[in-house]
Amino acid sequence: MIKEFFDNVQKLFDETVQDKSVQSCHTAADLLAVLHRKVTQPIQVMTDDTCARAIYYNVSVTMANDLSSMGISYNSDYQMTFHGLTSCDLHQLSEFILALERDIPRWRHIWLADDKLRKAKANIGERVRSSMLQFRNDWMSERAYDDERKIELFRIKYYNLQACKMCLDNGNPFWENKKTEAEILEECRTLHMDPPMEQWYIDFTDYVDKCKQLRNERDRKREEQKREQEKMRHLIRIKQLKLEALIKTIEFHDNFSVTVEQHFLDYNARFFSRRPLLTMDGLFIIRFKIDSASTRFSVKYKDVDLRIPAIMSVIKRVNDMVPELLTTLINEGREYHLSGDGIYLEQALGEMGRPFCIVEYSDQDECALACPNLASSRVVSRINAVIRELEQ
Repeated sequence: MIKEFFDNVQKLFDETVQDKSVQSCHTAADLLAVLHRKVTQPIQVMTDDTCARAIYYNVSVTMANDLSSMGISYNSDYQMTFHGLTSCDLHQLSEFILALERDIPRWRHIWLADDKLRKAKANIGERVRSSMLQFRNDWMSERAYDDERKIELFRIKYYNLQACKMCLDNGNPFWENKKTEAEILEECRTLHMDPPMEQWYIDFTDYVDKCKQLRNERDRKREEQKREQEKMRHLIRIKQLKLEALIKTIEFHDNFSVTVEQHFLDYNARFFSRRPLLTMDGLFIIRFKIDSASTRFSVKYKDVDLRIPAIMSVIKRVNDMVPELLTTLINEGREYHLSGDGIYLEQALGEMGRPFCIVEYSDQDECALACPNLASSRVVSRINAVIRELEQ
């Protein structure tokens, strides 16, 4: 773009200043005097011991006092200098300066192209990086397939980006993408560029191979994780079945039951995986249920075998106390109810503690009130004490 500016200014000079054989030597002061007699005059004139500067709307002209040189400036990016103007016709020199002030704004395509070039050069690195990253993401996607068409489309896109980068290095921001390798090569030669197609092919192929290796490694790890998860799921299920089988050997009283639940999923793993993962650091939840009230305690996978005797002992002892609890609760009337840890009652839990308690519902206060002095509450206290043994 700067070369085009130089060419335009030189062309304007050659067309305007044709008489370069004046016998007497002129100075910058002489040229300024002529400019002051023109219709269009400088906005500002500055002089010192070595030079004079005439400033117009679009152009600054810096002249050595002896006219040995004349610098033309349009912004800081566009500057050029003429030398040896002492024998040029002053009128023609003044017309040249006025023509510059008049014609430079018409060279708008230079400024637009230069602005486009500057922006394109700043963005080309990010465009290449973003394109490569997008291809890798598409390749790693579940929707991706190893088809040649997908690779070919990306290869042509990659070649277009490399050709565009070559154009920018040559000061041309107007590369238009082509659809085939042959078209890219032909356009490069039209623009007098010799593209290193072989190196582009090597670089592109290496990148695709890396993407394939990444996906293969990811798939391998997923299969390995899947097998490991199946193994853990099987071991957990075996442990649960073993516990449930032992519990079934107990002859439970009516209105009492014990169930076993799994809680082995790590939901934090969702940040790193497609779904929660099983972890052997999870828990079995053993739930005691009397009528509609229930409570629970947890036991770690690794502790199940060691704690089975204590668990079975507690279940049997609670089972033996359930008939007494239900009988006393019935005798005390319908306004009293057994509550478990499924209902979080501040009063009940504060006065009786977990897990079970006897409560009376108050319509006036819209809450449940603990009843610690009832006979049924004393039975519940003994049941709670037995269950708490499992927490020790």
